[in-house]
Amino acid sequence: MTDLDMFWLGQALGRPEECSEEVSRGGIVQPCEKPAVALRFDPHEAGQVYPVCAHHARAEMVPLVQVVRFFLD
Repeated sequence: MTDLDMFWLGQALGRPEECSEEVSRGGIVQPCEKPAVALRFDPHEAGQVYPVCAHHARAEMVPLVQVVRFFLD
């Protein structure tokens, strides 16, 4: 992992328990806030890494369990 990858991973782990995507409820945009199950790497958003729920999980994924194991090793 590069230093930039580690920076975005640290940002994503600030609130890894909630999905960072947005949803529209009754025409109002609100945070999804469902439980996160993975980190999403979005190359179109400056390579950001952020937690997402199962519904918003797409593209390249890193399961949160794998991230925790990485930090514990």
